[in-house]
Amino acid sequence: MFRLLRGIVGLGVLGVLAYGAVAVPLGDKTLWEHVKAIAGSKEGKTLVDGVKDKADEVLKKDQGKKDQGKKDQGKKDQSPASQLGQDQFSTKERRELKELIRERLAKKAREQSKKKASAAKVEATE
Repeated sequence: MFRLLRGIVGLGVLGVLAYGAVAVPLGDKTLWEHVKAIAGSKEGKTLVDGVKDKADEVLKKDQGKKDQGKKDQGKKDQSPASQLGQDQFSTKERRELKELIRERLAKKAREQSKKKASAAKVEATE
């Protein structure tokens, strides 16, 4: 409920800001018109080109790290140490383990409910 309300308020604030950017004059132009003029100028185009170049460098660097990580992962998978902790159980053994876990969890839940019930009785008698 709170999340929905927060989202609606956020959209409302965004709408008010968008309206203000295109409708409220700041001098002889609105904020949107100022941004368009700056982006259309020579300096603005230089800025955009510089940002694109830097973004391309970062993406290439990141892709190189990913490729290296894939190569390293392939090497790691071939090592005997990567097989540690990967026990092979039969279907029957897996079923038995699941049943054991269920039993232990049920027992623990029963014990906790008994403790809560006895605590409630103690409080009721006081």
